[in-house]
Amino acid sequence: MWKGVFIPIITPFTGDNKLNIESLKAHIEWLISCNVDGIIPVGSTGESSLLSFEEKREVFETAVKVVNKRIPVVGGTTADSTQDSIELSIMAEKVGVDGLMVMPPIYSKVNMQQAYQHLKDVALSVNIPVMVYNNPARCMIDLSVGCIVELSKVKNIRYLKESSGEVNKIHKIVRKTEENFSIFTGFDTLALEAFASGATGWVATSGNVVPKQCCEIMKLALKSDFSNAREKYYSLLPVLELIEESGHAIQCIKYVLNNTGNYKVGKARAPLSLYEISDEMKNNLLSMINALR
Repeated sequence: MWKGVFIPIITPFTGDNKLNIESLKAHIEWLISCNVDGIIPVGSTGESSLLSFEEKREVFETAVKVVNKRIPVVGGTTADSTQDSIELSIMAEKVGVDGLMVMPPIYSKVNMQQAYQHLKDVALSVNIPVMVYNNPARCMIDLSVGCIVELSKVKNIRYLKESSGEVNKIHKIVRKTEENFSIFTGFDTLALEAFASGATGWVATSGNVVPKQCCEIMKLALKSDFSNAREKYYSLLPVLELIEESGHAIQCIKYVLNNTGNYKVGKARAPLSLYEISDEMKNNLLSMINALR
């Protein structure tokens, strides 16, 4: 069973907006050196909707080769069309990812039954574990506890990334699902509450820039040492709040990496690149990150 901190990795680009494979390799190696428990390429933090099918393949292939079985690689295969998501999932499995992360359709305004069937059909198209991703802010549907419980009975669906922001939903799901189904929180600023409610994993967007700190908190939480976990979490929370509540997490993360690391990850692709975070936010980010390091 997967548990711990999984990083939904950014996708680095060159100055001419092409994939920067060397920086992708360097970023993955750095995260592994920080003892993260898994990575998730081609998620929303990786600008999945702005990548072509072949670019996604190249990112998956690179991640699988660099990781070389040291930690799980969970490929993001969300698409609005069920058939497109199935094709992405089959491709990712052939490339060698260890599992998949899939959201409901992101544009079609599906109802609960349609979302259930979409996720079930995608999961049954492969033979590797699937993490269902509940993100109502992006999909315009909040998977109900009942729907998630039914999805947990589907072959291959073994994990949930819960990003609704409703912490009490986690303990309801934990109590109604079997032990072979695990919950990851996807809300950085509600992570500690999620651990206390029964989540055993954290898909940490901010972990792209503060992976060691996220892992320290997660390890303490898994040992039920919530007193020390809370102390470390509170020291990290200002950074998590600044990144997550900005509404521009990708731009924030790429700015930090471009200005603190040994490799450059470029800017986000348009239309995300059309927004530039303020100088005040840039200065706050760097001062906070440098203080933590």
